[in-house]
Amino acid sequence: MEYQPVMDDCQWAERCRYWATPRAEKKRLGAPARRTREPLVLTGHGLGLRVEAGTLLVRDGFTHYPQVRAIQRFFPGDRNMPSRVVIVDGNGNITLDALDWLTEQNVPLIVSAKPAPSVRR
Repeated sequence: MEYQPVMDDCQWAERCRYWATPRAEKKRLGAPARRTREPLVLTGHGLGLRVEAGTLLVRDGFTHYPQVRAIQRFFPGDRNMPSRVVIVDGNGNITLDALDWLTEQNVPLIVSAKPAPSVRR
């Protein structure tokens, strides 16, 4: 009995050639992706800004119970870098490294101060 090649035995070589050939780079059509620059507003108890492994780690504060803490990470030169960081009626911590990181990325930090309590006489 003589061996007769089955169609599937020959197709693997053709598929191998298909995957081995280099692909041409696809060109994007249209305008480049837009940068989204929206302010990042932080509030609540226990918010934090710190640098971890060269990235800015932002923790939003707690405003009600129960609440899941929102954590965001921004990389240097990130497309979605906030236009500014605004802290409204919050408390927590900001490291000096985070201030330096924001300065290097040209992201202003705005902290709204609580009004001084009025004194009645």
